[in-house]
Parts: sequence; C-alpha cells; structure tokens
Amino acid sequence: MRAAVVPALRWTALGRLSAQALSLVATLAVVRILTPADYGLFALCIAPVTFFGALVVVAPTSLTIQRRHHDAAQAAEIAGLLTALAASAFVLVLAALAAIAWGYGDARVWPIGLALVSGVFLPSCVTALLQSRFERRLEFRLVSLFELAAGVAGAAATIGAALAGAGVWSLVAGSCATAILQCLLMLRAGGLPRPSFRLGKLLREDAGYGAHVTLGTLVTQVFDAAETLLLGRLLGTGGLGAWRTCRELVNVPLGKVMPIVNRVGFPAYARLGGDVAAIRRYALLSLRVLAAVFLPVYWGLAVVASHAVPAVLGDQWIEAIPVAALFGAFMPAKLLQYCLLLPHQGLGNAGLVNRAMLGIGACSLAGLALGAPFGLAAAALGTVTAGTLGVVVAADRVRRPLGISWRDLVGACGASLAGAASMAGAVGALRMAVVDGSWSHAAALALLVPAGAAVFITVFLVADRGATAGVLAALMRDVGARR
Repeated sequence: MRAAVVPALRWTALGRLSAQALSLVATLAVVRILTPADYGLFALCIAPVTFFGALVVVAPTSLTIQRRHHDAAQAAEIAGLLTALAASAFVLVLAALAAIAWGYGDARVWPIGLALVSGVFLPSCVTALLQSRFERRLEFRLVSLFELAAGVAGAAATIGAALAGAGVWSLVAGSCATAILQCLLMLRAGGLPRPSFRLGKLLREDAGYGAHVTLGTLVTQVFDAAETLLLGRLLGTGGLGAWRTCRELVNVPLGKVMPIVNRVGFPAYARLGGDVAAIRRYALLSLRVLAAVFLPVYWGLAVVASHAVPAVLGDQWIEAIPVAALFGAFMPAKLLQYCLLLPHQGLGNAGLVNRAMLGIGACSLAGLALGAPFGLAAAALGTVTAGTLGVVVAADRVRRPLGISWRDLVGACGASLAGAASMAGAVGALRMAVVDGSWSHAAALALLVPAGAAVFITVFLVADRGATAGVLAALMRDVGARR
C-alpha cells in the first residue's frame, strides 16, 4: 500500500499546493485593487453555482472511488447519472440566479452568474468525473500537473483583468480560466465515457450510499449558501465580501492542505476495509502531525491579526480584523472534524458522517444568525463559539466506533497545545510591552512572528520528546509491511 499511497500523496501535494499558492498570490495581488463589495457580489453570484455543482458531482465521483469493482458498463452508468443530474441542476442554477438578482435588486448578478455557469459549473462537472477515475487508482501525477497548469492560467487571468480595471469580472475571469483549462486537459488525457441512461441496476445497488453522500454534501452546501445569503442581506455586499475574503484567507493553511490529505486518505482508508486498529493508528497520527503544523499558525494569527490584516490586505479591510482573530483562535478545532470523519468516509459510513456534519453546520449557522445583526465581530464570535461546540459533540460521537478515547486525542496533540499556548502568551506579552503606535504593522510582524515561532519550537520539542517522530517512523514501517 505504501507504494501507492506515498507517490499519490507526493503528487497530490505538488499539484494542489502549487495551484493553491498561485491562487493565493493572485488573491493577494488583486485584493488591494478590488473592494470588499466586489468580493461580496462575486460570492452572491457563485453561491448557486457552487451549491448545485457540489450536489451534481458528489454521488457519481464517490461511487467511482468507493466501488471495489468497476467495469466499462458501470462507468457508463455513472456518466449517465452525472449527465442527468447536471442537466437538471443547470436549470435550477439559472432559476436561483434570477431569484438572487431580483431579491437583492442588483442586475449585475445575472450576467456574472451566466458567465460562471458556462465557465465553471459545466466544465467542473466533467472534470470531477474524469478526475475520480484517476483517483480511484491512486494515479495522481496527471491530475496534479493539470491542476498546476490550470492554476497558472487562473492566476494570470485574475491579475491581468484586475490590472485592466475589470473589477469583479477579474474574479470571474480567473475562475473560468481555471475550470475550462483543467476540463480540457482532463478530456484529452482520459476521455469521457459514453453515458448510459439505463440506471436501474445502479440505482438499485447504490441508491443508499449515493443518497447518503449527496445528503452530506447538501447539508454542507445549504449551510454555506445560507451564510452567504444571510450576511449579504444583513451586512450588504461590502460586509459579506469582508467576511468571505478574510475567512477564506484564514482558511488557506488548513483548507488547502486537508483536501490533499482527503483526496489520498479517502481511497486509502477504503482499501483498509475493516481493519479498525490500523485506521485508529492512522487517524491519531494525522491529528498529531496536523496539530503540530497548524496550531501555531492559527493561534499565532489570532494574536497578531491587528497587524497582519492591514499589512497584507490594506486599510480598506480593517473591519475584518475581528474575523481573522476569532477564526484563527478557533480554527484548530476543525482538526478533530477532519481527522475523525475521514476514516468513516472511506469506510462508507456516510450516515454517521452526515449526522455529524448536520450538527456542526446547525450550530455554526445558529451562532451566525444570533451574532450577525450586531456586526462582523459579533457574527464571527457567534459562529466560532457555537461551531466549536458542534465539533466537540460530533467528535465525541464519531470517535467511539474507531476505538479512540478523549485521552488518545489529547495525547496526540498535547505537545502542540502546550507549545501553541506558550507562543500565544509570549507574543501577546511582547506586543503589549514593546510594540506601540510608532511601529508599522510590517515591523511589528517582523518582531512578533519569529519570536512566537522560537517559543513554539522550544516548548514543543521539550514536551514532545521525540514522540511524534517515533510514532511516524513506526507507522511507516507498518505501511511498508502492508505492501
């Protein structure tokens, strides 16, 4: 198994991280040119595209990866299912765009939405199906190279259009360029199977699993769309843009690495089948390693957000400082969600995953609804507080079938918690003692970030005592024995 998983992870990391780095560069390059209102308008327009696009592809792609036996006839049936779903969703996307344009009284929603439907929704449906066929075989080399090429095209289109004064259309151009090029490359490499609409056998055998994974995605997308529409109504496009842009930038470290882990982990856990002991070991290892990487990043961001936001984004984004600080403080709770739900996804326990995601989403949305009427800061506080509670409750439910105790979870990330807490305290004290109004934001970051990193590394190494390296080495030997 190591012979398949390690190269898959390497190629996935290369493609995804490179593409996401280009996307981040493009965002940071244009964020000072565009306004929060531009990002808010784009969020409203792409919401139905993302919502229905995710629902269309999740069942066909999950069936492609999760099925143990997969022949040409089954591939044709899955392609037929995707085609039928995409045709229905296309009509629904157009209706949703018309409703948003009317409800928010902004005629620009319609042309922008049409461009995104043509340039993002349709190509992405085709890409997802072809990509899942490569992922099933853990063949990620071409997938990663295509993602990198598409990322270059998208970043170039976004930056070029922004410099030309295209405003919100620069975001549209970048999204369309990325989706279209990746689709064309996938078609050239794999070829789309001829769809078969004789879906009786497929629906009889896999309706339960397909319904569960679709429901899980539906839950996530409903909550995301509700957040967008609610904030757009209460805070306007400017407030929505500040929220979405800042939250997405805060999510960059974890949100860009975890899809890599998920993409390889899903088929890898599926291959392990019912070996609960091995799954438990891998889940705890992933939590241990990811906590060591991301806890210092996010807790460090929380204590320097007042300097990081204006230094990186510009003074027009000052109102987003509380969003960055609060999401930075509570984002590490997501590690429990990622590390404990992924094994259940690979094992096909979609019902358990859906219930967990439903609880987390409901808590987050309830917190947002309570806080949003009082502004961005209150919206962020309500969301992260209630969302963290939902994550803890969900983690308690899904850890038990894996044989994982809370003591195991604390032990896996205890050294990281100690290091990150020490770092946050030291940086906060240093900022209060040394940094005053005469310091520029860049100068303050130049002092605080290295000091915080030094404190974390020192405390982590003392508290960990080589345990992480030892566990990783033992598990690599275990993986090698499974080859």
